[in-house]
Amino acid sequence: MLLKIIFKEFFSGWSILIDTIILYLTFKLVSFLLIEPTTFFDKNILVFILIPVLVLIFSKSYNFFLRYTSFNDILKIICVLALSNIILFSITDKTNTSLIFCLLNFFISSSFIIFYRILVKYLNKNMTAINETPFKVLIFGCGNSGILTKRALFNNSEFKVLGFVDDDKSKLNMSIDGVKVYGINKSLEKFIKKNKIDKIIITTQKISSNRLKFLYNHFRKYSIQILEIPPVNEWINGIPLVSGLKEIKIQDLLGRSEINIDIKKNEKLYKGKNLLVTGAAGSIGSEIVRQLIKFNPKKIILIDNAETPMFILREELKNKPCKIEFIYHINSVTNKKFIASLFKKNKINVVFHAAAYKHVNMMEMNPKTAVYNNILGTKVLVDNAIKFEVEKFILISTDKAVNPTNVMGATKRICELYLSFKLTETKHCTSLISTRFGNVLGSNGSVVPIFEKQIKSGGPIKITHPEIIRYFMTISEATQLVLEAGAISKGGEVYIFDMGKPVKIVDLAKNMIIQSGFKPNKDIFIEYIGLRPGEKLFEEILVESEDLEKTHNKLIYIAKKEKIDIKTYNLIEELLTILEKNSDDNYKIVEFMKKIVPEYKSNNSKYQVLDNA
Repeated sequence: MLLKIIFKEFFSGWSILIDTIILYLTFKLVSFLLIEPTTFFDKNILVFILIPVLVLIFSKSYNFFLRYTSFNDILKIICVLALSNIILFSITDKTNTSLIFCLLNFFISSSFIIFYRILVKYLNKNMTAINETPFKVLIFGCGNSGILTKRALFNNSEFKVLGFVDDDKSKLNMSIDGVKVYGINKSLEKFIKKNKIDKIIITTQKISSNRLKFLYNHFRKYSIQILEIPPVNEWINGIPLVSGLKEIKIQDLLGRSEINIDIKKNEKLYKGKNLLVTGAAGSIGSEIVRQLIKFNPKKIILIDNAETPMFILREELKNKPCKIEFIYHINSVTNKKFIASLFKKNKINVVFHAAAYKHVNMMEMNPKTAVYNNILGTKVLVDNAIKFEVEKFILISTDKAVNPTNVMGATKRICELYLSFKLTETKHCTSLISTRFGNVLGSNGSVVPIFEKQIKSGGPIKITHPEIIRYFMTISEATQLVLEAGAISKGGEVYIFDMGKPVKIVDLAKNMIIQSGFKPNKDIFIEYIGLRPGEKLFEEILVESEDLEKTHNKLIYIAKKEKIDIKTYNLIEELLTILEKNSDDNYKIVEFMKKIVPEYKSNNSKYQVLDNA
């Protein structure tokens, strides 16, 4: 309890009392050390105590907590005590003995006063460490930012800095600010295992994406959380805020470092044009709008049937410094009269069709809705695009359209087939393009935001199967490649995006747990709940009849064109006729879809009986 009072609840009264005692003892010690003590000093002991204390008080040297003593505080005390002894010397007899007395008094008193302040600081830190278990930290980068971060963390009982990590070989094995510098080598690996490091803090302000990914991949095997310091403009008095340390988002680590697109071709297609984006308030649609703004189109028409997301997007676009005319429509792409009127009133040059119901599990329960929205909506838009001579129509498809195992994937495959058939009809000036890619990180309903919510609630993270894998791409990457595909297309292509390496979902979950500062299956548990209806373990990018061709962009490939016969087209028309008759027979709807897409084999679904039949 006494230690707590001294080191935790320390206030200026205690400091003044201890400084007074130190000044008294210093006076006695200097008097003893001097060979020729004078009677003046013996008579004026109170002067040699009061003047330094009063100067310390008036200079506000007691207006801080001892446990947070900084270098600036120590420098201030030295200056104040030096001034005090100059005053003391000025009121003595100014002999050599007086000069020596004042010099000794200054050096000894300042040494003891500073020493006990530093002692209080260290004892407080060690006492806190006993009561709390601090995170063991390594700091990447031992430049100015790294050293300032280390000093900021020193005053925080949550963290204990055990070392620096740096690429500069000249600094390796050196000691900076009392902490050793390590390189990324076997010595560091042994140190990490021995000390059970919890976190590594990146202090390099402009670290490259590739370097960040390397560090992430290197340290994740030790279950170390990677944090970044805030930008310099958010520092307080030149010191990084510990509270501002931020987690590295999994989206930043899985995304590519750079997407190179042909700016000139994009500008040629989009600049000064009237553009239509469906599903404009969704994850993909809204990002397409943001990317299009860079190319200064004349007008962007936005369609979505979700009111609140559209309102939020509208508020965002209000603040964009551009002269683009934005037109917002809350409506459905299946509304034939509305869509026809829209094309008639606006000379639309390019259409981005992102509107779709995309959640596999939900659409497995609602086949009629999936067909109505995804297939009919696409047909309505394509037919009007051709009728009103739109330059390019770009369909946002999915890798789930390849050898589909669910209703949603099958509907998107039928949309691709409809576009392919329309190319075989009488000549028209509209280029019809499909873009096919996998899961988008951070999109509405994707695993990342779902896992984030589950982690925040304390878990468990629920995964359908331990072996399930998926391809991932960031929203920005996907939309940039969609625009690029539109710019380079000649018409009729199915563009396949390079999704990189597939990611095991359980590994993604573990990495997200680590990046949130927890231990997998210790702090946050992982639970397997079984495959959902229509779900498969892995996704594909090509059907059997397709082959890939390269484009000028290494991330974009073209699937060789398929020949679609009239029989397939008639089946699509028949399927939509069934809808118009308000049929609620989901089995009949799915059966027709299987006729249109023979490779559609249901998985973990009640519609498997149709495959067996």
